[in-house]
Amino acid sequence: MRMAVVLIAVTVACGLAVGEPVFVADFEGAEDGGPVGWSFERRRGDCSGEWDRAEPPPGGSSIRCDVTENAAARATWTCTRRIALKPDTAYRLSFRVMLGDVSEGSKGAYVILYENGEPSPDFWHMSRFMRGTQDRHEREISFITRPDASWGRLQCRLWECTGHAWFDDIAIEQIDRDEVRVQGAGAPLVLPEDEADQGRRLRQEDMLSCDELPAVFSR
Repeated sequence: MRMAVVLIAVTVACGLAVGEPVFVADFEGAEDGGPVGWSFERRRGDCSGEWDRAEPPPGGSSIRCDVTENAAARATWTCTRRIALKPDTAYRLSFRVMLGDVSEGSKGAYVILYENGEPSPDFWHMSRFMRGTQDRHEREISFITRPDASWGRLQCRLWECTGHAWFDDIAIEQIDRDEVRVQGAGAPLVLPEDEADQGRRLRQEDMLSCDELPAVFSR
């Protein structure tokens, strides 16, 4: 019995060390014919979104964005729940994604989180644009929230390109600040004109990507 208590204590300590998820979406539950807590929006042009209950097989579910012809279209899945966030706190946002013939458009497939729902570079955290064809793989970004952060709005997108993108197993967990992944300075990136002030630019370290980190950070 005493050993059992010790083992439980160690397990709990390890669980706290890696952080408990504050948000999880596996798209298994149904509501009004779609995934619980998510809605699809046609932000621009001819596009569609589906709750795909056949991917990943066997028996999995995911959300899918489809843009077949109009490379200016913007397909967007939005989480309808406000995700509780703490101010000045480190988080990791991880997800699985699968790409099908995503063209080399001006953007691509990506995930974005807005602190306090504000559509501004000072409030958002986003993955890099993903293009091409690739089977299910993991991506993640990590960040520290603003001092005034209290909640987040999460979206999965396929914007201004053609192709198909599946998103699944999304999780947000609190992490230690020293776990936030940073990379060296690089060439500046031009932000979408409709989501930033004209001429506003971010450097590469402001948009983190797992596959572009130094090898020492690899899984």
